[in-house]
Amino acid sequence: MFPSDTKLRPYFYLALAVLGWALEPIVIKLLVEDLNALQINFYLSIFSMLTIGFVAFKEGHLHHINNYSILDWAKIGFLAFLGMIAYNLLFVYGFNYMTAAETNSLNYLWPLFVTIFAMFLLKEQPSLKHVLSIALGFCGVLILFNSSLDLSFFSKTTLPAFVVILAAVCWALYNVLQKKYGFEIFSSLFAISLIAFSFFAIFTLVNGIFVVPDIFTLMGLLFLGAVPYGLSIAFYMKALRHGKTHTITFLSYTTPFISLALARFMLFEPIYWRQIIALLLLVGGALVYIAPLDKNDKFNAK
Repeated sequence: MFPSDTKLRPYFYLALAVLGWALEPIVIKLLVEDLNALQINFYLSIFSMLTIGFVAFKEGHLHHINNYSILDWAKIGFLAFLGMIAYNLLFVYGFNYMTAAETNSLNYLWPLFVTIFAMFLLKEQPSLKHVLSIALGFCGVLILFNSSLDLSFFSKTTLPAFVVILAAVCWALYNVLQKKYGFEIFSSLFAISLIAFSFFAIFTLVNGIFVVPDIFTLMGLLFLGAVPYGLSIAFYMKALRHGKTHTITFLSYTTPFISLALARFMLFEPIYWRQIIALLLLVGGALVYIAPLDKNDKFNAK
């Protein structure tokens, strides 16, 4: 299954990770036709927890959970709220009112917010790379929101657009705090997914919104929980471990562009030049910010 050439192996891992992340908005768009955001996240959290738990066990990192203090669990709980509860609910909500391409384009405001949050929460001194990164990001925002470039959907769906932007804020804050806290990645992700599952399970059962999906919907939910939120992360970490960090990180930001292409060919959604240009600027800003990245300085390029 894996290439015998060790030089190609990191890029094979990366391709699997990027494909999983790129398919995420496509699958969500199909799922919202049958389930609401809470129902989707209930099943997502189950499959995510099981997959991440398996990966953490296989990688030999599950035992780190035993070393977490009460303060650590409080921090992990906050990460779970940001990255797997608030973010997922807000992100999935947007797909009810916008196309997959529109929703995912708005979601990619998160690298801009990462740059901003990092200066305050990671105590990074403002530098030329911060200024350039934020400038490129804001140019992307202006293009994305400029009605003269035919962004008519924004005036028609103001609340859903704002909700997805708030999701991007949550994801950015989650990434920055995850780096700040410095927990071991796999064990902490399992703990985060466990807390998220507990929340969605209790909320679903208490409010009586549990449903049994048909087999095709269940397969979509299984993919969503197991791949973007489990296996893709594992493959990405393997790619970083065995490949050149700068190259792997750079290539991982092809994800939103692949998602645009998949939305066009799988969902038959229109793709506009403004979306491509805006994403180029937003991703360009992110790449400028992470230019001096080392192997211990990673953000999830979802």
